[in-house]
Amino acid sequence: MLGGSAYPAIKLGYDFFSIPSNDSYSKLLFAGYRFLLAGLILMMIQKVMGKKVMPKLLSDFKGFTLLGFVHTLLQYVFLYIGMANTTGVKSSILGSVGVFISVILAHVIYKNDKLSLNRMVGCIACVGIWIVNRK
Repeated sequence: MLGGSAYPAIKLGYDFFSIPSNDSYSKLLFAGYRFLLAGLILMMIQKVMGKKVMPKLLSDFKGFTLLGFVHTLLQYVFLYIGMANTTGVKSSILGSVGVFISVILAHVIYKNDKLSLNRMVGCIACVGIWIVNRK
C-alpha cells in the first residue's frame, strides 16, 4: 500500500510546493528531502527497536552505497522528472515495468536463475502495460 502511495504523494507534493513541471532542480531537491526524511525516520525506528543503524563491515557499506546510487538515485531521478510529464496513474503503471525488467536481468546476471514458463508468461503480460501507456 505504501509503495503505491508514492506516485500520488509526489504529484501532491509538486502542487503543495508549487513546483513547475519544467523545474528539474526543484523536483530533485524535493526528492532528496523526501528520502532524507524517510532515512532519518527509519534510523530512529531501528534505534528504538535496539538494532544497529550502520553496517558492521566497511565492505557492506560500500555495497549499500553502490546499490543506493545505482538503484535508488538513478531510478528516482527519472521517476521524479517523468512524473511531471504524465499522470500519477500512468506513472504507477509504468513503475511496475521495473519488476519485469528485474526478472529478465536476474536471469542474465545470475547463472542459477532460470527463466521458467511462468516467468516468461508474466513478462509477456508486460505488453499490457505498453498498450495502456501508448496513448
